[in-house]
Amino acid sequence: MLQTRIESLLDIVIIFLYNVNAENMREDLGMALITGQILNGRYRVVKRIAEGGYGAVYRAWDLSLNMPCALKENLDTHEAVQEQFFKEASLLAGLRHPHLPRVTDYFAQQGFGQFLVMDFVDGQDLDQLLDEQKGPLPFEYI
Repeated sequence: MLQTRIESLLDIVIIFLYNVNAENMREDLGMALITGQILNGRYRVVKRIAEGGYGAVYRAWDLSLNMPCALKENLDTHEAVQEQFFKEASLLAGLRHPHLPRVTDYFAQQGFGQFLVMDFVDGQDLDQLLDEQKGPLPFEYI
């Protein structure tokens, strides 16, 4: 019992220190988000899933809804790009289709970029499936 409480307190201290220092670390070192870091007071980073030219995608945990989610990061914070990002995020949030993950939130956080919050879909990504398939995907995959 005591060990569990101590571990919990250590987790809180580590997360606090990450949040305090993360902005400076990202700017100085160009680092990715840190596991355990909390964004927008709600989303705890679990791990980086993929990375691209404009940012990365992270598996995260929604602390309010107590469920997994995906955070898609956009590091380009120029004003015009940020305005376009929010327009697109609003449009995507209104889409409903059984084959699309829902966009449930979007936000910008100073020093971190802009984020789409989406349903987390576990499994192989399309690149992995295409590499393994060695040809067109069967109809039932689509």
